[in-house]
Amino acid sequence: MKIKIEISFSGELVLPQHYNNIIQAVIYKWINDDNYRDFIHNEGYRYEKRNYKLFSFSKIFGKFSINRERGIITFYDKLYLYLSAMDERFLQYLTNGIITSEKIILKGKEAFVTSIEVIREEPKEELLVYTLSPITVSSTAMIGESKKTYYYTPMEKEFSEMIRKNLIKKIIAFTGSEPDNLDFEIRKAGDKLKESVLSYKGFVIKGWNGEFLLKGSKELMSAALNSGLGSKNSQGFGFIMIKK
Repeated sequence: MKIKIEISFSGELVLPQHYNNIIQAVIYKWINDDNYRDFIHNEGYRYEKRNYKLFSFSKIFGKFSINRERGIITFYDKLYLYLSAMDERFLQYLTNGIITSEKIILKGKEAFVTSIEVIREEPKEELLVYTLSPITVSSTAMIGESKKTYYYTPMEKEFSEMIRKNLIKKIIAFTGSEPDNLDFEIRKAGDKLKESVLSYKGFVIKGWNGEFLLKGSKELMSAALNSGLGSKNSQGFGFIMIKK
């Protein structure tokens, strides 16, 4: 399930150009069940040695201007973003927290949630989707005494296969069992893909934005729509929407 949140404020809101960690912190604060918030923040759903938060969020939309020299982005009057989660309790606790909160503070600016819209999408065995935050797929290896991270592109076969395996692990972590049908593939749709290079708490993360064609079982499709594609979803990566 997905929701769209509109946030209003007076005048201008100035954020760092790379703001994902700020939005992530606000999301955690919105969750009004202490036990569930601690579980998601500190543990998540575990499979083997990995923990999965199983939620994602989009970049911020609205009227804005960017000052790249200063590394800031300025929004005017209001903004909106999207969130998705495999566990509907996540969005229930979050929306309850929003409703009971009088205001939020974004980089010292007082702001208010003015609307929440619920969005439901039907998983099908073939979907055309577009990204609202970049999809990142990577692997890390030791080279000498240093860890090196390699980010895959949608033009490499590993991109689709690693996303498929990631979705299967998310489902097992959430449900406790492997899906009956493990089919899934993702490939670019058209030639308008764009690489994004973002910074999250000082770490550089590379991802891809654009339109993609997904094919696979409905269970894996549902996981893709609700948990996000690829890795680092809870840091604001891999959020997709069905193209109408």
